Amino acid sequence: MKRWLGCLLGIAGIGCSSSAFAMWNAFPRELLRQGLACPTNKTVQAKGLQLLATQRWSDGIVALYSATCPDPRKHSNQPVFAYKVMQRDKMNWFVRGSDGYAVTGKPKSTQRLVQFRVSRSGNVEGDRHTVLYGQVFSPKVTAIEASFDNGQVLRGDSSNGVFALVAPKASGVCEVRVIGIDNQILQVQERLVVDQFARTQRSRACPPVSQEL
Repeated sequence: MKRWLGCLLGIAGIGCSSSAFAMWNAFPRELLRQGLACPTNKTVQAKGLQLLATQRWSDGIVALYSATCPDPRKHSNQPVFAYKVMQRDKMNWFVRGSDGYAVTGKPKSTQRLVQFRVSRSGNVEGDRHTVLYGQVFSPKVTAIEASFDNGQVLRGDSSNGVFALVAPKASGVCEVRVIGIDNQILQVQERLVVDQFARTQRSRACPPVSQEL
């Protein structure tokens, strides 16, 4: 993951794979600069958009941003954290989906290691994906791992303080594991997301998940 970020951000040009260079060279960078809708009001564009990180997923790139949006309760602006999933289809790139949430600030409790949300999107053809994305608050955290309801297990590096896992064909998240040094499991949260998708009657039962990495 670090080598991929190095390729994208121009920090490390040596050691990056030719496939990574090929994907990035073909990537239309204007997609990164396109605006994002506010999570609290989709008709309003987020302001002060700042690119925090770019990460690779199986069919493209996901970008993570910070920005500000109007707070309807306080009649002022509030910080938001957002993502944009971009997908490559042969030689063409397009924005697959985006979402975000209002940031309430770094928690006072040292027990709260991460903050994350889950977003799901799809189309009439049944092509869907689920995104687990968020921020890391503790230097003890080195990675985030998640099991999705289609059997996929994805893991992402969190060394830059943010993360995103994109699971094609998944409807929900079964388990999220916060990982520390030497693969130590710091926290586990189970089925916290699948339940909220149950109203759509499309989420599948989560398969048994092993606690061993």
